[in-house]
Amino acid sequence: MANVIKVGPWGGKGGSTSDTSVANATKVGPWGGKGGSTSDTLVANATKVEPWGGKGGSTWDTLVVTQDITHIKIYYGDVIDGLDITYVTNGKRQTLKVGDTIGAVWNEIILKKDEYFNSISGFYGPTIPEDVIAIKQLTLGTNKGTSVTVGTTQGGDFPFPFSPLLLYKIVGFLGHSSTVIDAIGIYYEEIMGKN
Repeated sequence: MANVIKVGPWGGKGGSTSDTSVANATKVGPWGGKGGSTSDTLVANATKVEPWGGKGGSTWDTLVVTQDITHIKIYYGDVIDGLDITYVTNGKRQTLKVGDTIGAVWNEIILKKDEYFNSISGFYGPTIPEDVIAIKQLTLGTNKGTSVTVGTTQGGDFPFPFSPLLLYKIVGFLGHSSTVIDAIGIYYEEIMGKN
């Protein structure tokens, strides 16, 4: 594992977050957005990428998943309405349900053994008529070439700039949600020489 690096946040308006730092960490960012303040949380052997998108809604966080993320169900329409994130940590299977999951169209990605998420991208922008900044499109990809893309390509994009020389494993998700997914971020680890 490499040193821990902190990047983001990107986009969004206002708000503030307050976290704590740990050793061997480098901070990069923030980029974009207006106002607000950020202090960083860095987790040993993992990098926390602060959420892309808006600052509204309640904060949610899987923390660093110690075993596997097994599947994600994404509820969507004009925006990403909700997420069900199922994972195993410390031997316990858990599902974190965030946002609005009632009545929305959904798509899910179920991970096979030795499969993990290694990429995230999407778009965020204002909702109509509320003018709340929310995630409008979400794409998740895996080390086995599987991917899921849902939502609309409107607003600012957030492709995460992973280095092509290193392999990455997403080991957790965090963000803000109300009746929509206002923002989403990740925890990831660098994996050297593994696939």
